[in-house]
Formats: sequence, C-alpha cells, structure tokens
Amino acid sequence: MNLYIEKSILERLLFSKLSHKQELLNTLENELKKANRLFFSTHSLEVLLSDLKDRTKKHQILLDLQILFEKFLPLNEEDIILSIKLEEELGLTNCLDLAICLNHKMDYIITEDKDLKRQKLVKVKLVE
Repeated sequence: MNLYIEKSILERLLFSKLSHKQELLNTLENELKKANRLFFSTHSLEVLLSDLKDRTKKHQILLDLQILFEKFLPLNEEDIILSIKLEEELGLTNCLDLAICLNHKMDYIITEDKDLKRQKLVKVKLVE
C-alpha cells in the first residue's frame, strides 16, 4: 500500500523532540514492516525547511528522508486546481495534501487532522 505523510506529521518527524515523536516513529516502522511504501510532498518539505539556514542540517535531513521514504512527490498544477475544488466541495481548509494523495493514487493519508476523516476519497490513518 502507498501511504502519504501529511505536512504536520512530517514536521513532527523532523523537528519534535524524540520523546514526542517516538509513537510516530513506531507507527511508521510498523507500516514499513508490512511492506507499505511511504511518500510525502516536496512542497511540504520546502515549506518546513524554508526557515532552516544550516545547509549541512538540510542536507542531513534529505539523506535521512531518502532512507525512510519511497519517493518525494512533486507539486504540480493539477494538485493546486484539485485542492481548490476540494476545499469548496468538502468545506475543509487545506486540501493540498489530499489533492496530492488523489493525483498520485495513495491508499492512505497519515495525519493528525481529525477533519480529514470527514472526507471519503482517501482512507485516513490518524496519529495523535
């Protein structure tokens, strides 16, 4: 199965203290053991790393992510158009991750956003 890691989960994975992200790490490890493949958006990564000035740290983060994730999904025009449409139709505030999931045929989105459970387009795995 293809699992998409939403931006807030990626942020937690990259910048939280180990004690705060241990449950998340355990969840991701279990998914990998089941032969699931993990993906995230290059847009999410760019947003999260935009304020980080240390190039060495950025490089290390990229290397670490390449080990864990199957592929970094690019943001394209279709994702943005679909995101706007989904926001209007579903009444959710930020549907960019959901649009990327749909356009790249992800089976699940891993998120902490309980509102995403309201939609039925992509299955949701909630992480608290």
